[in-house]
Amino acid sequence: MTDRILRAVVTGAVRGIGSAIAQRLEGDGHDVVRLDSSGGPGVVCCDIRDQPSLRAVANDVGPLDVLVNNAGI
Repeated sequence: MTDRILRAVVTGAVRGIGSAIAQRLEGDGHDVVRLDSSGGPGVVCCDIRDQPSLRAVANDVGPLDVLVNNAGI
Protein backbone atom coordinates (compact mmCIF):
# COMPACT_ATOMS: atom_id res chain seq x y z
CA MET A 1 0.00 0.00 0.00
CA THR A 2 1.16 3.51 -0.75
CA ASP A 3 1.27 6.46 1.65
CA ARG A 4 0.75 9.07 -1.03
CA ILE A 5 -2.69 10.51 -1.75
CA LEU A 6 -4.12 9.18 -4.99
CA ARG A 7 -5.89 11.52 -7.43
CA ALA A 8 -9.17 10.34 -8.91
CA VAL A 9 -11.59 11.79 -11.45
CA VAL A 10 -15.24 10.75 -11.42
CA THR A 11 -17.44 11.72 -14.35
CA GLY A 12 -21.19 12.06 -13.87
CA ALA A 13 -20.48 12.84 -10.23
CA VAL A 14 -23.42 15.09 -9.29
CA ARG A 15 -25.94 12.42 -8.37
CA GLY A 16 -26.63 8.71 -8.15
CA ILE A 17 -23.85 6.20 -8.60
CA GLY A 18 -21.26 8.84 -9.57
CA SER A 19 -21.88 10.82 -6.39
CA ALA A 20 -21.70 7.67 -4.26
CA ILE A 21 -18.44 6.60 -5.91
CA ALA A 22 -16.90 10.05 -5.38
CA GLN A 23 -17.96 10.05 -1.71
CA ARG A 24 -16.47 6.59 -1.18
CA LEU A 25 -13.16 7.54 -2.81
CA GLU A 26 -13.00 10.71 -0.69
CA GLY A 27 -13.76 8.63 2.40
CA ASP A 28 -10.88 6.35 1.47
CA GLY A 29 -8.54 9.35 1.33
CA HIS A 30 -8.38 10.01 -2.42
CA ASP A 31 -8.13 13.53 -3.84
CA VAL A 32 -11.30 13.45 -5.98
CA VAL A 33 -12.13 15.75 -8.88
CA ARG A 34 -15.84 15.55 -9.63
CA LEU A 35 -16.91 16.23 -13.23
CA ASP A 36 -20.44 16.74 -14.46
CA SER A 37 -22.04 18.61 -17.35
CA SER A 38 -24.42 20.37 -14.95
CA GLY A 39 -21.69 21.62 -12.59
CA GLY A 40 -22.56 22.50 -9.01
CA PRO A 41 -20.79 23.16 -5.71
CA GLY A 42 -17.45 21.36 -5.65
CA VAL A 43 -18.01 20.01 -9.17
CA VAL A 44 -16.09 20.95 -12.30
CA CYS A 45 -18.53 21.67 -15.14
CA CYS A 46 -17.37 19.62 -18.12
CA ASP A 47 -19.25 17.99 -20.98
CA ILE A 48 -17.06 14.97 -21.73
CA ARG A 49 -18.40 14.91 -25.31
CA ASP A 50 -16.66 18.25 -25.96
CA GLN A 51 -12.95 17.54 -26.63
CA PRO A 52 -11.66 21.10 -26.07
CA SER A 53 -13.47 21.30 -22.73
CA LEU A 54 -12.22 17.86 -21.72
CA ARG A 55 -8.64 18.72 -22.70
CA ALA A 56 -8.77 21.94 -20.67
CA VAL A 57 -9.90 20.02 -17.58
CA ALA A 58 -7.26 17.32 -18.16
CA ASN A 59 -4.54 19.98 -18.35
CA ASP A 60 -5.78 21.56 -15.11
CA VAL A 61 -6.12 18.27 -13.24
CA GLY A 62 -2.81 16.76 -14.33
CA PRO A 63 -1.79 13.12 -13.81
CA LEU A 64 -4.39 10.68 -12.47
CA ASP A 65 -4.25 7.46 -10.55
CA VAL A 66 -7.96 6.55 -10.92
CA LEU A 67 -10.56 7.35 -13.57
CA VAL A 68 -14.21 6.42 -13.04
CA ASN A 69 -15.95 6.98 -16.36
CA ASN A 70 -19.50 7.02 -15.03
CA ALA A 71 -21.16 9.69 -17.18
CA GLY A 72 -24.18 8.46 -19.06
CA ILE A 73 -25.03 10.06 -22.36
